[in-house]
Amino acid sequence: DPMSYMLTLLWITILTGDQVSVPLLVLRQLAIGGILGLLLGKGAVFVLNRCNFYIDQGNTIFLLAVSALAYALPSALGGNGYLSVYLCGIVMGNSYLPHKRDLVLTFDVLTGIAQMVIFFLLGLLVTPSQLPAVFLPALLIMVFLTFIARPLSVAAVLAPFRSSKEQIGLVSWSGLRGAASIVFAIQAVLSGAPMEYNLFNLVFCIVLLSISLQGTLLAPMAHKLNMIDEKADVRRTFNDYQAESDITFSKISIGPTHPWVGHPLRDIPLPPELLVTLILRNGVSLVPNGSTVLLAGDLLVLAGHEFEDRENLTLYEVSIDKTHKWKGKSLRELSLPKGTLIIMIQNQNGTVIPDGNTIIHGEDTLVIARF
Repeated sequence: DPMSYMLTLLWITILTGDQVSVPLLVLRQLAIGGILGLLLGKGAVFVLNRCNFYIDQGNTIFLLAVSALAYALPSALGGNGYLSVYLCGIVMGNSYLPHKRDLVLTFDVLTGIAQMVIFFLLGLLVTPSQLPAVFLPALLIMVFLTFIARPLSVAAVLAPFRSSKEQIGLVSWSGLRGAASIVFAIQAVLSGAPMEYNLFNLVFCIVLLSISLQGTLLAPMAHKLNMIDEKADVRRTFNDYQAESDITFSKISIGPTHPWVGHPLRDIPLPPELLVTLILRNGVSLVPNGSTVLLAGDLLVLAGHEFEDRENLTLYEVSIDKTHKWKGKSLRELSLPKGTLIIMIQNQNGTVIPDGNTIIHGEDTLVIARF
């Protein structure tokens, strides 16, 4: 898209008869867009890792502002806004960000909404009765792009990187699909440049034909070229572990009287299925090993397999009011049915993992597991 935008702008300038220095235009587009995109990406990472916005979704709001600025600022200065926002996203995506998984999920939703809106608007701009007039030239152009132009250009780009023939073939077949081409066609039409055909209708037909042919046959082509990795996950594109898994995390607070105080991790009687992945000590994160000695005040983060057989585990809540018969009693004093366990108590002070000595107070909410 950044390169397509630059070429579209260049050809619009030529078609409208404006005087332009092609090398200067390309240099200005790439230099301003590239430099500002990298700087804004680095700056956003710096701010997110050092600032607390003290409001829910503050990081999301900040990233929305950065993305808008990354496009608008270079565009206002004559640079390539598409290139800028693209590089800005690449920098942030390959950097550590707090709550990154939540940010990725949020922006996935925004991307889906944006795609639906743009295709809805494109549908409003199309007049079906005008499409037959451009169908034949659109078909010829699509065939040329699919079987000649795109394979040659992809091979020229990827061959120096020693990409395999299968990789080059699949990238070539991935084709011209999506709304960006039509958006750029709208930009060309609005420029007032003289054209023999309605460029919007022409490009719209090319994209539809490309989707019908290349899009329909993309999966069979990937199979035929043996270019499917069953173990790959597109959500792991960036360096953070984003994929859903059967691993879950829990925490243990080490109080002054905890039996683990003063002992190294290697001496702690943990099941082999549990791993202490992180220790939070006085606001500092420590990655432990077997010789790490536990101190009072430590917070241990443990990783283990998640329980997935939810059909045999039912959770429900019991709210304790001032007249409830359990109020003021310890858990060991309760007569609970067999297969029932109080696993959590929630109140205004937070969440408590109880034991037999835990006292139930008014306004507590008990989370009970029934097996």
